[in-house]
Amino acid sequence: MLDNIYILPVVIVVIIIYAFLIGYLIGKKTPHVLDNMKNNSFVFSKQKISDQPQVDAPKIDSTKFVTKIATDNLEKKYNELGDIQTTSENISESVNKLKKKKS
Repeated sequence: MLDNIYILPVVIVVIIIYAFLIGYLIGKKTPHVLDNMKNNSFVFSKQKISDQPQVDAPKIDSTKFVTKIATDNLEKKYNELGDIQTTSENISESVNKLKKKKS
Protein backbone atom coordinates (compact mmCIF):
# COMPACT_ATOMS: atom_id res chain seq x y z
CA MET A 1 0.00 0.00 0.00
CA LEU A 2 1.11 3.58 -0.59
CA ASP A 3 2.54 5.64 2.21
CA ASN A 4 0.58 8.58 3.56
CA ILE A 5 3.08 10.96 1.87
CA TYR A 6 2.18 9.71 -1.62
CA ILE A 7 -1.61 9.59 -1.24
CA LEU A 8 -2.26 13.34 -1.52
CA PRO A 9 -0.23 13.93 -4.73
CA VAL A 10 -1.82 10.87 -6.37
CA VAL A 11 -5.31 12.10 -5.47
CA ILE A 12 -4.53 15.56 -6.85
CA VAL A 13 -3.22 14.12 -10.14
CA VAL A 14 -6.30 11.91 -10.51
CA ILE A 15 -8.62 14.87 -9.84
CA ILE A 16 -6.76 16.97 -12.44
CA ILE A 17 -7.05 14.19 -15.03
CA TYR A 18 -10.80 13.79 -14.37
CA ALA A 19 -11.31 17.56 -14.54
CA PHE A 20 -9.51 17.70 -17.88
CA LEU A 21 -11.55 14.81 -19.29
CA ILE A 22 -14.85 16.31 -18.11
CA GLY A 23 -13.92 19.69 -19.61
CA TYR A 24 -12.92 18.05 -22.88
CA LEU A 25 -16.19 16.12 -23.12
CA ILE A 26 -18.30 19.18 -22.26
CA GLY A 27 -16.40 21.17 -24.90
CA LYS A 28 -17.09 18.55 -27.55
CA LYS A 29 -20.80 18.24 -26.73
CA THR A 30 -21.73 21.94 -26.43
CA PRO A 31 -22.05 24.25 -29.46
CA HIS A 32 -19.02 26.41 -30.06
CA VAL A 33 -19.30 30.08 -29.19
CA LEU A 34 -16.96 31.22 -31.98
CA ASP A 35 -19.07 29.50 -34.66
CA ASN A 36 -22.15 31.42 -33.51
CA MET A 37 -20.18 34.67 -33.43
CA LYS A 38 -18.95 34.17 -37.00
CA ASN A 39 -22.50 33.68 -38.27
CA ASN A 40 -24.07 36.61 -36.41
CA SER A 41 -21.26 39.10 -35.91
CA PHE A 42 -20.75 42.31 -37.84
CA VAL A 43 -17.00 41.76 -37.87
CA PHE A 44 -17.14 38.51 -39.85
CA SER A 45 -19.98 39.48 -42.19
CA LYS A 46 -18.82 40.72 -45.61
CA GLN A 47 -22.37 41.53 -46.69
CA LYS A 48 -22.94 44.03 -43.89
CA ILE A 49 -19.64 45.76 -44.60
CA SER A 50 -20.42 46.16 -48.29
CA ASP A 51 -23.84 47.71 -47.49
CA GLN A 52 -22.19 50.72 -45.84
CA PRO A 53 -21.84 53.87 -47.98
CA GLN A 54 -18.39 54.40 -49.44
CA VAL A 55 -16.45 57.28 -47.91
CA ASP A 56 -14.09 59.17 -50.18
CA ALA A 57 -10.51 59.59 -49.05
CA PRO A 58 -9.53 63.12 -48.03
CA LYS A 59 -8.06 65.13 -50.90
CA ILE A 60 -4.89 67.13 -50.43
CA ASP A 61 -4.64 70.42 -52.28
CA SER A 62 -0.97 70.99 -53.08
CA THR A 63 -1.54 74.63 -54.08
CA LYS A 64 -2.26 75.68 -50.48
CA PHE A 65 0.55 76.13 -47.98
CA VAL A 66 1.08 77.55 -44.51
CA THR A 67 2.59 81.00 -44.40
CA LYS A 68 2.68 81.71 -40.65
CA ILE A 69 2.34 79.63 -37.52
CA ALA A 70 1.41 81.63 -34.42
CA THR A 71 3.55 80.68 -31.43
CA ASP A 72 2.84 83.70 -29.24
CA ASN A 73 0.66 81.87 -26.74
CA LEU A 74 2.94 78.82 -26.36
CA GLU A 75 4.80 78.41 -23.08
CA LYS A 76 8.59 78.40 -23.21
CA LYS A 77 10.01 76.02 -20.62
CA TYR A 78 13.75 76.01 -21.36
CA ASN A 79 16.25 78.55 -22.62
CA GLU A 80 18.44 75.92 -24.29
CA LEU A 81 17.66 72.38 -25.33
CA GLY A 82 20.98 70.94 -24.22
CA ASP A 83 24.60 71.56 -23.41
CA ILE A 84 26.57 72.70 -26.44
CA GLN A 85 30.23 71.76 -26.56
CA THR A 86 32.64 72.63 -29.31
CA THR A 87 36.02 70.98 -29.62
CA SER A 88 38.94 71.40 -31.94
CA GLU A 89 39.77 67.68 -31.91
CA ASN A 90 39.54 65.56 -34.98
CA ILE A 91 38.37 61.96 -35.26
CA SER A 92 41.80 60.37 -34.92
CA GLU A 93 42.42 62.14 -31.60
CA SER A 94 39.06 60.91 -30.28
CA VAL A 95 39.84 57.35 -31.37
CA ASN A 96 43.22 57.50 -29.64
CA LYS A 97 41.55 58.70 -26.42
CA LEU A 98 39.13 55.79 -26.53
CA LYS A 99 41.96 53.31 -27.10
CA LYS A 100 43.78 54.70 -24.08
CA LYS A 101 40.66 54.40 -21.90
CA LYS A 102 40.12 50.75 -22.91
CA SER A 103 43.67 49.71 -22.06
